[in-house]
Amino acid sequence: METVTPQQEIIDVIKSYGGSGFQNCYQCGLCDTVCPWSRVGKFSMRKLVREAALGLTEIENEDIWRCTTCGKCPLVCPRDVKQIESGIALRRVATEFDVFAGAAAPNRVSPPASEPRATRSMSRATSVANGPKTWVSRVLPRAWKSSTPLVAT
Repeated sequence: METVTPQQEIIDVIKSYGGSGFQNCYQCGLCDTVCPWSRVGKFSMRKLVREAALGLTEIENEDIWRCTTCGKCPLVCPRDVKQIESGIALRRVATEFDVFAGAAAPNRVSPPASEPRATRSMSRATSVANGPKTWVSRVLPRAWKSSTPLVAT
């Protein structure tokens, strides 16, 4: 059996980005039972929290981007782990090191700095406005046909 030693430097970095409650977790698994992502795929908030507590988080892994921050896990957590804050802290660490998963990679292309500032701002607004439209048009029709409510009650 291999012994895992917590990586204190990584734990300190995660804490400095706002994720400190993860060390209260005792792995009861209640967060996974209410997580919408764990119902449709292989996602485990409990695993992310455990990896963070040991300093073994892989920021290259897409799992840190899968949490929808719906707020269900903190509601059922008996130890006030603050899973959402810890997940967001992991994302901050990843973005600090320019590590993005495929789905979370920036899709904007900035115009050259030689263009006037107003033109650069307009092209950014246009790319943001035009980018998600195609995504929304593919997702919303499916959501309206499904029996799953779009908003949690």
